[in-house]
Amino acid sequence: MEGRAYKMAGRINSNKEAQFASRLLGINQQEQNKSLAKIASGLRINRSSDDAAGLAISERLRALSQGFEQSQNNLQDAASALQVAEGGLTNVSDSLQRIRELTIQSANDTLTDEDRSLIQEEVDQLVAEIDRQTQATQFNGRPLLTGDFDEASGGFKVQVGPNEGDTLQVNIDGTSTANLGIATVDVSTRDAASNALSSIDSAINGVSSLRANIGANANRISNASDFVGVARENTLSALSTIRDTNFADEASNLALGQIRNQSNLSALAQANLNPRSVLQLLGQ
Repeated sequence: MEGRAYKMAGRINSNKEAQFASRLLGINQQEQNKSLAKIASGLRINRSSDDAAGLAISERLRALSQGFEQSQNNLQDAASALQVAEGGLTNVSDSLQRIRELTIQSANDTLTDEDRSLIQEEVDQLVAEIDRQTQATQFNGRPLLTGDFDEASGGFKVQVGPNEGDTLQVNIDGTSTANLGIATVDVSTRDAASNALSSIDSAINGVSSLRANIGANANRISNASDFVGVARENTLSALSTIRDTNFADEASNLALGQIRNQSNLSALAQANLNPRSVLQLLGQ
């Protein structure tokens, strides 16, 4: 059988095998560097070239998650503000109850004019105290019960989500004595005291209604905070799936790259030995 003839390369100006091994070594080193970067940073996407589409999606998810986080802070601040408002309304309600008690007392004919004058003095002090408490009930320097946040003024708005329009509005009517219709409460006579009761009752009902409204909105804010927490958790989970490094995969890729790197180096060393065989033909 006629054998096939093989020729040994006898060139020294070029070494195709060494160039091939060197190119593969460079590619493998780049892949190793990528694996090392992912392991070091904990991120699968460190630059746009790693995954352009994944980067765009993850950036939107990151914006959402940060928006949800701030929304939770907003809701917590709003809940605190409503607690302050509720505390102020409780004091106003207590003052109104005391004024009503004194008015009923003054409407009794067992009292003298001197007695009623003493009652009138306490009533006047309580009316002034309601106005003071209305001004003093503030959160972060903003008065809550002065009517600045009533419906006509646009209410107390809370940004409850990461997007435009994700707002909640709480209407807080003013509780000054002028707003409540009791700027002056006359209990100096029995008839005047009797006539004042209807105005006081109306003020008490108004404050009670406002407290109920604030309580209902406080519950709504609590529910909104729970929803935002779940939404943020799910968004972070999706973000992690897209952007975070899978350490098991990258550790395997790095180990495989190291094996390939050793193989490439061995091949390159062998390829560099081939031109030396040519020198043996020259007796070197």
